[in-house]
Amino acid sequence: MKKLFPAIILILILTVNVIAADTNKISADTVTKGDWVGNYGSDGYFLFANSEEGCTDKLPEYVTEFSYSTIFGEEVRYHQWWEGTADDVSGIVEANAFEDAIWTDETKTSRYIPAIFDGSGVTLTIDVGSAESTVALYACDWGDDGRCVTVTLYDAGGNELDNYDLVEFPHGTYITATVTGKVEFEFAYYDAVKLGSPSNAVVSAVFFDSAPAEEPAAETAVPEADEPATEAAPAQEPAAAPQTYDSFAIIAIAAVIAFAALAKAKIKSKN
Repeated sequence: MKKLFPAIILILILTVNVIAADTNKISADTVTKGDWVGNYGSDGYFLFANSEEGCTDKLPEYVTEFSYSTIFGEEVRYHQWWEGTADDVSGIVEANAFEDAIWTDETKTSRYIPAIFDGSGVTLTIDVGSAESTVALYACDWGDDGRCVTVTLYDAGGNELDNYDLVEFPHGTYITATVTGKVEFEFAYYDAVKLGSPSNAVVSAVFFDSAPAEEPAAETAVPEADEPATEAAPAQEPAAAPQTYDSFAIIAIAAVIAFAALAKAKIKSKN
């Protein structure tokens, strides 16, 4: 039995590492765009607007803290590019469309693109309690201004858990992470690809789900001074979500190794 200990320990280590690898890691979804209904926000959401009073707040009960500011702790600025029925799916579906019992084609396409923004960047502090929750933050560089943003995830102690380079997101990107407890999402502006484009970081909405949301993907953004961009960008093919390995497959491989070690030990004992 002693000869089996290394194999058993290997299985336990791999299992713990695989489970841990699924939490506190940033991924990005460039495919869903503004169609969050049915994809994100099953537990609750926070949709920004062109003013603090206009924001739509439907946070889940397990969220005990939700705050946002500039990276330096100052008040953010608010902006909204447009509102109304539109074919540009970069705009997020309005909350009233989601709450509407009769979700008609007209209400389904009622969209807008709001944003909180700052030249230094934006920090969102969120506490989801002890249970795992998938937090998805939607950002859109509408107008394709070439914003470049580094998104960093910190734990309550200020330790960096993961980071992601958000770039080329004119049609919207969801930055997602499955977390527990109190965390901070920092959207820090660092560059603008296009000359004269706004130099600031933007965030449009935050969504909450108890279970991990389906296949998101990652990217980077950048906003600036007084007014973010005003022109819509041409449609682009969404980037494919990053390839991941199935947790159960890894555990199964470890199990095979363990059983092989067991068989080998039995053969040796017979000899």
